[in-house]
Amino acid sequence: MNNKFTRWSISSFIILMTFWISIDLYSRSSGSGISGLTASNSGGCSCHASSPNSATSLSVSSSSGSFKLQPGNELTLTVSVQNSSLSKAGVNIAVKTTETGSSNAGTLNFESGSGLRSENGEITHSTPKSISGGKADFVFTWTAPSTPGTYYLRAIGNAVDGDGGADGQDQHNWMTPKQIVVAGVNLTAPTASANWCTPTNQTITWTSAGIDNVKIELSDN
Repeated sequence: MNNKFTRWSISSFIILMTFWISIDLYSRSSGSGISGLTASNSGGCSCHASSPNSATSLSVSSSSGSFKLQPGNELTLTVSVQNSSLSKAGVNIAVKTTETGSSNAGTLNFESGSGLRSENGEITHSTPKSISGGKADFVFTWTAPSTPGTYYLRAIGNAVDGDGGADGQDQHNWMTPKQIVVAGVNLTAPTASANWCTPTNQTITWTSAGIDNVKIELSDN
């Protein structure tokens, strides 16, 4: 009796697990995107195709025409996924501190109804977007961090045939990372609480981005 119960329990568990895995794979392949794929060393969309395809290309544009802004300011950006033969596209977009690293920079946002969603500080599609005129546009905003520096907008796009399945007919590719400059100066030494005694020599250090000249002023008060 115990053996029969055990066998029944194990069989039921396997059936339930198989059903759950099937549902999860279907939901991934038929609609919502995933994050963590924007770096060229991430492996890409291996569930759709084994390697990137040049038939798909990506580009980015800024509504202001510039990719330079002040700390805390906002950019409106559009990533376009281009493909001349397939019907729909998905995307994964991120802004990172380096070209291949995993640390997020700033804040990505999008309007309700845009077909996008947030995941792990990145943006991905909530449903595939139809390709019209050879491209699908994904519009979003990025709010710069408070620390000046050069940051990297990264994206990967996947053009699909719209059959709801992950197969070799889909074509993905990466976008060349786009530098975004948050202009300003960041004082690294001295700290705000530092006290100096005369007549010692001290070193003032800083990092800067998008700044051609730095003016240092000293006051005796």
